[in-house]
Amino acid sequence: MIKTLLLLAITILAGCTSSNKNPAEQVASFYHLYLNTPDTFDSSASLQPYLEKQTFAQLQKIAKEPEPDTLDADYFTQSQDIGSSWPTHIAVSTPTPAIGGTTVEVTLGAANDIQQHLILWLVWQDGWKITRVQGDNEQFLYR
Repeated sequence: MIKTLLLLAITILAGCTSSNKNPAEQVASFYHLYLNTPDTFDSSASLQPYLEKQTFAQLQKIAKEPEPDTLDADYFTQSQDIGSSWPTHIAVSTPTPAIGGTTVEVTLGAANDIQQHLILWLVWQDGWKITRVQGDNEQFLYR
């Protein structure tokens, strides 16, 4: 009886944890959706499951401004245009622990095409959520 209960508990716990994607899987899923879904924009509700709550709220606030000049480029690609190979060539590195969460490096685009290199910061919030996107030439200092 105890063995049966223990096996049942392990099975239930394994089922709970297997539904959570690791940071690299979460980021790959996000970019696959973002780059392959027409008319998806920074504050789209379809992105909410991938974004940290405050980040999503801030992007929605910026999008509602009459002339949102806060973002002169797409926040998630850090570019004004999307390369033709980006939707099908999304490479995500192994996560690296960081203060308060983790980071992953992303390369969008094929080797023989225009590529974009990004660093994404993720935090745990009922799953891994994107909290910041940084271009590879942008410096970020902790405060």
